[in-house]
Amino acid sequence: MGCAAFVYSLPAIIVMLIGYATMMVPALIQAFSHPESSSDISPFIGMSMLGMFGGMAFFGIGLLLFLPTLLALPPVLSHVAATNSFSAAFHFKDWWKVFRSNIGGFAVALVVAAGLYLMMIFVFQIFYMTIVLCILLPFFLAFLIGYLTIVANSLFAIAYRDGVSKLS
Repeated sequence: MGCAAFVYSLPAIIVMLIGYATMMVPALIQAFSHPESSSDISPFIGMSMLGMFGGMAFFGIGLLLFLPTLLALPPVLSHVAATNSFSAAFHFKDWWKVFRSNIGGFAVALVVAAGLYLMMIFVFQIFYMTIVLCILLPFFLAFLIGYLTIVANSLFAIAYRDGVSKLS
């Protein structure tokens, strides 16, 4: 299932990597060149600014590409799990019928899962406020992320099951 999620996320990941490279290349050029005077540094400032703006534009496009991926992954991964086949992730007609028959169920599952993850982030912020709890954070984080993943996947599985039953 993780491979299918990676394949679906690959276009957004590539765009974001291009954005990262756009930001880093001017900085690396500046770091490895040795200007003799301060007047020789001005082209690097322009390149760095252009690289930052270009990189941020690529990051924005990458985030926009992640939105459809975020919406498509629950039915895709549920279909992969139900059929126990990686290639099922690319049988668009099969998982799309299930998704279309229960769009509301998948939307509710996605909203509940996102809400739980946002609550988890809020709890982590509280943990960061104290030294003792900050030390315990990695252990708590491992448990809570695992638990929330099980809950979210269960919600998506229920939505998938309901979608299949509506098709019959």
